[in-house]
Amino acid sequence: MLSCSGNASEVEPIATSERLESDTIDESLRNPRVKIGEKTFAVDLAISVDEKTLGLMGRPSLHANEGMLFIYSEDVAPAFWMKGMLIPLDIVWIDAKLMVVSVSSNVPPVRAGVTPPNYYPERPIRYVLEVNSGLAFENGIGPGSRVEFMDVPLRHDSDYWTE
Repeated sequence: MLSCSGNASEVEPIATSERLESDTIDESLRNPRVKIGEKTFAVDLAISVDEKTLGLMGRPSLHANEGMLFIYSEDVAPAFWMKGMLIPLDIVWIDAKLMVVSVSSNVPPVRAGVTPPNYYPERPIRYVLEVNSGLAFENGIGPGSRVEFMDVPLRHDSDYWTE
């Protein structure tokens, strides 16, 4: 199970530019973006297990054009939860063909001491995009929406791609 767990006050999110300093990642990959329909999001990448576990935990806000893209090396049906989250999100589940499978909309943060529910895709996916709550609906993002990646590493042959 993947989670955004832990004590948010002890965790500082890892900046995308810090994660991309790896020798195994092409230096041109500095501004990863995800476009769905007419909406483009600047994204931080969650590729390693640690990055996926941290997710957006502890972030007080996201701009309307920001998000986090979780990348898997194969089709999976991961469980996501909102433990340690401070903001509500839309979770956009994307398959290997870069089509939106489903959207978990308006997922609220969870109060301290409450066990958060798990959220799952309707079927196996390859990517997950987390954005501000309500943005999927506002931008017409839903099942069947076409997704485009720009400057997102899709190679799975480096040491960086460990899960």
